[in-house]
Amino acid sequence: MSAAGVSLGSARRGRTLSLGRVLWWLALLTVIAGAGRIVATYDVFGVTFDEPAHIAAGIQLLDRGKFTYEPMHPPLARIAVALGPYFAGYRAQDGGDMWIEGRRLFYSATSGPDRRLLIFARLGVVPFFVLTLVIVWVWGARQYGAAAGALAVILLGNLPLLLGHAGLATTDVVFSAMFLLAFCAFVEWVETPSAMRGLALGIAVALAVTAKLSALLFLPAACGAVLVYRWVVERKGWSPIRLLRAWPGLLAGAASFLAVVWTVYGCERDPFYGIKSLDEGIGQLADLARAGDYSYFLGEIRAHGSWEFFPVLSLGPILEHLLMTVGKTF
Repeated sequence: MSAAGVSLGSARRGRTLSLGRVLWWLALLTVIAGAGRIVATYDVFGVTFDEPAHIAAGIQLLDRGKFTYEPMHPPLARIAVALGPYFAGYRAQDGGDMWIEGRRLFYSATSGPDRRLLIFARLGVVPFFVLTLVIVWVWGARQYGAAAGALAVILLGNLPLLLGHAGLATTDVVFSAMFLLAFCAFVEWVETPSAMRGLALGIAVALAVTAKLSALLFLPAACGAVLVYRWVVERKGWSPIRLLRAWPGLLAGAASFLAVVWTVYGCERDPFYGIKSLDEGIGQLADLARAGDYSYFLGEIRAHGSWEFFPVLSLGPILEHLLMTVGKTF
């Protein structure tokens, strides 16, 4: 190769390294600034409708060692938002249900909402926001390269929907982190089945399920898509049946799943207390889905939603922009 060719190759590598380094620093800035932007909203936005209930349910488990208010939402996310208030001295009020309990916690000491309690509770979600971005960063870099991983973090870390939910003491961002962790653990186990990876998969799936029961729908869908894709692409060299032969990993995963669920639900004497609570929560969610929940949309009140909701929601900003453009033109 000529000297000119070597110089050109070095220059290209230098530009690539520079771009990767810039994206890395921007991704790190996104994580740090994102956490700061979230915390900055605590004194701006007041308490939302369900935050007191989530906090109350978590404090009941931490203080009284029981989780009886509502099984439709598992304990993990509620523990996360209750840890700060609990260590700050807040205790269960025995309010009868989580709504009364939440109101007692927020309004017992002051004439208005207890802002100190709200701040301590919301801080419990920030680590899960950071964890969500870290998982995306590491996973993206491993699958598609360092630049792609950093770019994914930059895009996700500036998503208003994620930032908004991360500023509330609710369950959604805790679930996003645990779902990603479980999904990545599943892909790792599929690629190289082993007892240790099966153990890690069981732990991650248990954390996702105990964060939000939505995991029971989203995880099978996502993991099933991975299996179908791999079977189609590598049909000659790989089959899902191969995973059934990795029985040590399956056993380790089942054992770790049960152990984590038992721990999250408070280490009750009954080792299957957590599983029974999950089953009760699933039953209540099924009853709620059958009964429906009334909502108003496009001039109608319906119990089971409307298929037009998401298309209209997606087209709304586009139509608004077109109307504003037309209005300015004429």
